[in-house]
Amino acid sequence: MARRDIEELPMCQSIVLDKSYLQATGAIPFRDMLKKRRFLMPSVLFYELMSTSEPGRSRCFAKIPEMENPFDVITDIDNILHAEIETQEPFGVLEDYSVDAPYFFNPKFKEQSAYDFTDTETRLLGEWEKYFAEQVKLLSGWMENLYVNFPKLKEGSTEQRSLKHKEIEAKIVGDEDVIRLLYDAIWQPEKSKPPWPRADTIDSHWALYRWVQAKLLFALDAGVRYQGSMPKPMSTKTYTKFEHDMIDLEYLVQGVLQGSFATKEIKLKNWFLVLRPDGEVLA
Repeated sequence: MARRDIEELPMCQSIVLDKSYLQATGAIPFRDMLKKRRFLMPSVLFYELMSTSEPGRSRCFAKIPEMENPFDVITDIDNILHAEIETQEPFGVLEDYSVDAPYFFNPKFKEQSAYDFTDTETRLLGEWEKYFAEQVKLLSGWMENLYVNFPKLKEGSTEQRSLKHKEIEAKIVGDEDVIRLLYDAIWQPEKSKPPWPRADTIDSHWALYRWVQAKLLFALDAGVRYQGSMPKPMSTKTYTKFEHDMIDLEYLVQGVLQGSFATKEIKLKNWFLVLRPDGEVLA
């Protein structure tokens, strides 16, 4: 599906924003876009911006108007999943998970100088760092389980493995039975505390379903790069790449749930379009 031009997008649809789009779009075009559409800011975007070195951080914040609530800040995926587990029902509407409080971004974020984080900001950044470190560790398990369920990913020539990779990716994207099977096999919902929804009750309307899809896509992508197992020892450069993947996973899931996504990342754009062929992407 070819992307639609900005002018063709419905005015009522809010858009999930990722860092790559904010970073690559000029200040004037971005502010013009804000006059036409409402952006949803995943909480992970704030983490990415705050952890970006200068001058990247200040250049991004300089594009954001000094106004109350320039974006709807959406809670992280874990909270949305927990809501589904608690209610045993699909998440509903993404805007319902926005932060219900007025806020302004600190004007100092726009200054190209060293910034001393507040105690609260330091704590939040530390929590995000620990969360993504854990997600990188878990990625190894997702990858190994994927290869256990599809052992032919390791067999044959490079060309044969590539064809198998495309076949499995197509199943992850379009076969609900495969998603439910792997949801049962890898995450074992009945053993979770509290019990997760049964596999036969979830479908593409659930955040849990989209979360499993995204995790499998990233695990498959990493598995192809590293022949099914995480590199050991892991270099700082490799770890940073995996952390970026886990951040991108958060963006992708929220973009897919919303059905409207602003990203410059080619991989995310391509996955979004196959997961939401009815969706809209600004790229």
